[in-house]
Amino acid sequence: MDEFGEQLKEPVQELKQPISDMAHEATDAARRIVDQARQQFHQKVNAQKDRLADGIGDIGEVLAHTGQDLDSHGLTGAYLRSVADRLQDWSDLLRSRELADLASQLQAYASERPALFLGGMLLGGFMMARFLKGTTLPREG
Repeated sequence: MDEFGEQLKEPVQELKQPISDMAHEATDAARRIVDQARQQFHQKVNAQKDRLADGIGDIGEVLAHTGQDLDSHGLTGAYLRSVADRLQDWSDLLRSRELADLASQLQAYASERPALFLGGMLLGGFMMARFLKGTTLPREG
């Protein structure tokens, strides 16, 4: 048995390096795949963030025009223009910041003003539900 073990020692030693090289290559390939997936994820998240910023900016523009129209009819549109300016600020903020920065700012705001944050989230949820309820298509029967 010792003689057989001695005979296998050399071929086993010769295989260690190629196996080690293959393991390193597989690890490197896995890292590249993970990096590519991470980049694609960040690109898609940033594209969605930009779409959201564009949508908020569009709503702000509509409110600003509506405010101007109300002023021309003798009604005050100052409130709508103020809201429009705030929406434009949010839109610019979304475009200029990374998602991680926005998340940490939101977390800091929530910890500083939890009641206001929860109230805003609740109001936003109601508004979203109302919007979605108003945009559902009727069922065909």
